[in-house]
Amino acid sequence: MLQLKLQTTNEKHLHLLGGLRPLQKGIVLSAALLVAAGVGAVFPRQVAESVLSVGENVDADITLLTSDSHDVQCLAETSVSKFYCSYVAQGKAWTGAEANTIRPYMTVQGQLYLVAGLFQNAALQARVGAEPPGLPREQLNRFTAHCRLEIIGTLHNFRLRWQSNAPFGPPQATASVARVLDCTVEASQPSSP
Repeated sequence: MLQLKLQTTNEKHLHLLGGLRPLQKGIVLSAALLVAAGVGAVFPRQVAESVLSVGENVDADITLLTSDSHDVQCLAETSVSKFYCSYVAQGKAWTGAEANTIRPYMTVQGQLYLVAGLFQNAALQARVGAEPPGLPREQLNRFTAHCRLEIIGTLHNFRLRWQSNAPFGPPQATASVARVLDCTVEASQPSSP
């Protein structure tokens, strides 16, 4: 009885595809699954809010690839003091100093921080210099930066992207903006695709 009910349900879903032949239905369904999986990769889940008090110092273990120095970006029309997202409007990059550019970074625990000038830190510059130049993102080794951050403010209503060639994701509510006090770098681990 259960098998017949499942077959009827599947037939109803396949009916939505009209008069397509079985091979055509399989291609359409496979394409739909690939598109759905791609959307999940481009627009990861809403990230956890990370709102802390201004002046508070926090320890953050940030998971990184060297390409994150330019790939990860945020978009916001507002700033926190002299610190701006890499985009101030859709299609309009902020042209200020990298030390004052905030970019989104995730900790190994999944906590989001918008950090100004992370890759200006000497330990991270050394790590970037140690990686062979020109490697595709998929071949880069993931590493962890153990950083002491100072919270300098809160940013509201911003958007993120984790690769520079991807569209910005949906608006995020709020996150803490921080500057780097100090970082050390943990040994590399092969990146997973």
